[in-house]
Amino acid sequence: MREDCRGILICSDMDGTLIGSDGALSAVNAAAIRRFQQAGGRFTVATGRTWTHLQNFPELTCNAPLVCLNGADLCSAEGVHYRSETFCVNGGMTAGFGRVGESIQQVIFCTADERYYFSPADGEGMLDGVAGYPLCKIVLPAVTGGASEEVIRSLQADPAFGELDIFRSADQLIEIVRKGVCKGKSARRAAELVGEIRLVIGVGDHENDLSMMEYCDLGFAMGNGLDQLKGLADGVLPTNDQNGIAYLIEHLDDWIKEASL
Repeated sequence: MREDCRGILICSDMDGTLIGSDGALSAVNAAAIRRFQQAGGRFTVATGRTWTHLQNFPELTCNAPLVCLNGADLCSAEGVHYRSETFCVNGGMTAGFGRVGESIQQVIFCTADERYYFSPADGEGMLDGVAGYPLCKIVLPAVTGGASEEVIRSLQADPAFGELDIFRSADQLIEIVRKGVCKGKSARRAAELVGEIRLVIGVGDHENDLSMMEYCDLGFAMGNGLDQLKGLADGVLPTNDQNGIAYLIEHLDDWIKEASL
């Protein structure tokens, strides 16, 4: 492993990247992250989840701001919110959810700290329930992967969603955030908050990680990741069940030299 990792920030997606398919952080990945941090490196997550989800992984210590809710919330591990990109729901949106109701299982409204669950059939009840709330994102679990594509096309054509970005974070998971919000931009902001970071590395596996391939100095796709992501990445790592993050850290010097950084 590289002996001096000062000035390097690794931003890793969680599900499908840092976390194995068993839902656990492997001892191998956890140990590699600790060695990287002991060598002066900074490690954080860039996840679609809220900051509270990290409490399920006490063996993981992040020493840089967390990129949460697909970049909509930049905060500390203690829940201090440095920057949140929010929007409010309106009647046009709830009507849109009703039109695709047969293809989605739930409508989940997320603030920086809380989640609110509704059925697509709730209609105006959704609006009454979260009216005026500063939402960081909306999550729509689709019935099938094919259904998710149809839902995205329908909502993207709806003027009510014109100021929002709609994408998938998993085959059956649709996410909606304020237009322009993404993990990659927030990873750069995390680096600015830390200061003296000269190299930002992003790692992921799905559509919501594409921006890290664009905005980070080095971007890596997991072996289990989308082909689209692999095509944009600077390198492809072993899968999330093969300790891909540990592999990245152990071979960091080689990657940096190859990229001439």
